[in-house]
Amino acid sequence: MFTCFDEAPSVDINIARIKFLRKLNLNFKQKTVLETGMGARGDISQFLHEQGADLFCFDARQVNCDEFNKRHPGIAKVFCIDFDQPNSLQEIGQSKFDGIVCLGTLYHLTEPAQALDEMAKHTDNLILTTCISTTGEWNFVSEQAHVVNQSFHARGCRPGVEFLRSELLKRFEDVQQHTIDHKEFERGQRTAFVCTGSKIIL
Repeated sequence: MFTCFDEAPSVDINIARIKFLRKLNLNFKQKTVLETGMGARGDISQFLHEQGADLFCFDARQVNCDEFNKRHPGIAKVFCIDFDQPNSLQEIGQSKFDGIVCLGTLYHLTEPAQALDEMAKHTDNLILTTCISTTGEWNFVSEQAHVVNQSFHARGCRPGVEFLRSELLKRFEDVQQHTIDHKEFERGQRTAFVCTGSKIIL
């Protein structure tokens, strides 16, 4: 069931994401950090834990949460949350996070605008990576809900990059686009944004 997380393409892209996080040279120590859609493998979570973050994680599937806890016992407060539901982050009971790390979650969502609203409500510091399109708005696509690293509701999105930038700027004061040393980012299939509001904490 969990081989999709452990296969080379998934591992390689997480290695590239971690290198990107290191390159940002942010201070996660003793900061409250929420990781969205951490999945079962937990490479990003382990990195954030090693950086000293007070880590919160969630995934839409209980089986992923259970497997994550088996692989990484005690490194994070783990929740099973459907991010496509309104006010989904209230369940965590944390009004604000010092930062939210959303790497590879947004494009699996049926309600991406709502998710951006939720993240902007709960942090002034967002690190986001996602699959993108060159044009259009949300560009919804079908996904396979039975695959545990795909959309929980069988519909994802591949937002147009300029449209997504404009959506982020509605919610954050500063939005910086980055590339990551990985073929899918270099080909323009994915991109990264670092977004900050009025209070830069990380």
